Amino acid sequence: MDLYHQIFLKDFYVRVSPLYNIITVFDDIQYNNNDYEMLSPPQRKQVIEALVKNDHVQDTGKTLKDKSTGRIVRLVQTASQGVSPLHEFEKYYNQTDVFVITPGSYFLFLMKELFKNQKDENLLKEIEDLITTHPVNLIQLLYHSKKDDFHLLFHDKIDHFKSLQHQAVIGPLSNKKALGKLL
Repeated sequence: MDLYHQIFLKDFYVRVSPLYNIITVFDDIQYNNNDYEMLSPPQRKQVIEALVKNDHVQDTGKTLKDKSTGRIVRLVQTASQGVSPLHEFEKYYNQTDVFVITPGSYFLFLMKELFKNQKDENLLKEIEDLITTHPVNLIQLLYHSKKDDFHLLFHDKIDHFKSLQHQAVIGPLSNKKALGKLL
């Protein structure tokens, strides 16, 4: 993932996970109850343009390939509103490819991993780092997780997450706009 850390090092909107083969793209600091958990065209464009400039070719609308290594980068879309973005992501996830997903999808993935490894402080720190740089719709994600084994853990931590995220949104992220809403 070192290559992707280098490519996106100075990109204000893209975050490369230090723990997994996952890239997220900033969405917004405000959410509606009916927000779709999907990569918008401007989010997709931000990633695709950076990768194409760095020796990747676009195979399909959802995949790119590094010309030198052959490594695949997949842009994962959620099937529809009301569907857990985690369940859609899990259909594709593997240790080989690189995945570009929404911050909400990554948040749920991290919560599942934290549930399996509750003593792993790196996972909790990664969740905290994520929501303070790429805020997520915590209420909607709590709803999406109601059938997941980590739901109670998420429920127990939601006030902590809300507080952290709120401080970031009124502080360092207060002037950050969603891609496509820059004017």
